Amino acid sequence: MSLHLIRELERIKESMLKMATLVEETIEKATRSVIERSVQLAREVMDGDGVIDQLEIDIEEECLKTLALHQPVAVDLRYLICVLKINSDLERMADLSVNVARTTPFLTQADNVEMGFDFGELSGMVREMVGDSLNALLERDPHLARRVIENDDEVDKIKETAGEWALEGIKENPEQAGIYLRYLSCVRNIERIGDLSTNVAEDVIYLVEGKIIRHQMGGD
Repeated sequence: MSLHLIRELERIKESMLKMATLVEETIEKATRSVIERSVQLAREVMDGDGVIDQLEIDIEEECLKTLALHQPVAVDLRYLICVLKINSDLERMADLSVNVARTTPFLTQADNVEMGFDFGELSGMVREMVGDSLNALLERDPHLARRVIENDDEVDKIKETAGEWALEGIKENPEQAGIYLRYLSCVRNIERIGDLSTNVAEDVIYLVEGKIIRHQMGGD
């Protein structure tokens, strides 16, 4: 491997670390804005989305430039392919976090609606999945990646519970239908973030083992 390629790959790794950190912070703020009914946190999430969008473009351009100039092979080629895919998934996670944050101002009016599921547990599980998938990438750890994929089933169960709760709540209190639907929207967006973390985990397994396991272990 040439010295120039080593430097380019290291630069891309640093950019991905920055992207991962920003996205994790965004997810944490978005979910906390719902739990704390904090409009200020929600605004911070929405205001920071442009930075993540630009970083996604920068990383993509770095990868494409490296592919064109150095024509890497084997594991280096797989790494760049994975980065391109994971970079896109991270940006989508941030977009979903913005969707969550946008519901927060409406939920400040939901004092008389008691959640029939553990939103804190759901958001905590998904944040852990995201963190583990990114650590699996940084450490090239396929075992940690597989654990992320396995945990997706638990997130799906909470989503189903939330859906049943929302449906029952709308039946009993139709005047509060908007609130129930917004809670359900939050849950669906957070569950979707979990799905994207399984995509990242699947890409890590491809990077390390050269195996494409999509559609075999779950995920998006």
